[in-house]
Amino acid sequence: YSKHIPHAEYVFYETEFQKEVLLNPGIRFWRKSCTLEQLHYLPKSINTNIFKPNSTVNKEWDIISVGRLVPNYKNYDELGMLSNSFKVCLVGDGPMRESLEKKYPNMVFTGAVPNSSIPDFIQKGKLFFHSGKRDYNPRVITEAMACGVPPVAFQRIIKKDVIPEDCGFLISEENLELTFNKILSDEAKLQNIGKNARQLILNHKNRNSTLEVMQKTFGKAF
Repeated sequence: YSKHIPHAEYVFYETEFQKEVLLNPGIRFWRKSCTLEQLHYLPKSINTNIFKPNSTVNKEWDIISVGRLVPNYKNYDELGMLSNSFKVCLVGDGPMRESLEKKYPNMVFTGAVPNSSIPDFIQKGKLFFHSGKRDYNPRVITEAMACGVPPVAFQRIIKKDVIPEDCGFLISEENLELTFNKILSDEAKLQNIGKNARQLILNHKNRNSTLEVMQKTFGKAF
């Protein structure tokens, strides 16, 4: 929610959770609720010609994740704990890196990676794990899906409209080692889910997916 929303003619949302909160502020009675006419769904569009499967990339890691290593917003603790049992790689850099490296010596840290190299790094993982607990629709999940890598996220945070059941895994925060062992044990299922995820992005979140809503909202300027 933003203080600018009461003054906006159009409000774009990315998830059903956001839509629900904007329509029904609940106990936050001081917030002005939006109307259905105000709200417009804006897909998390990406360039699927850049983020795409690459069969020449070897699967070096069981689990891979990508993100800025910044405190108070990002969470990598579960990822670090899993590195004691799985091959885990974290792509990214930031002020948390030094402390994370000391805390989780079994996890591989790549440091900063050029954006053009991110698709190939994502595909080095059998699974992509978004361990964040504050992002409800991070772009990197869409990028992983476009690359055909099954995403995993916490079901308390990420909902089925972001990761449908046949395109990834929404999991509990309990018994993580057992959960990942079970997921990784079925390679055929992983391949099928990766294909489903890629197709979903091609159909609904490609580089032109925002064009229709922009044209509808702003007219021929788009």
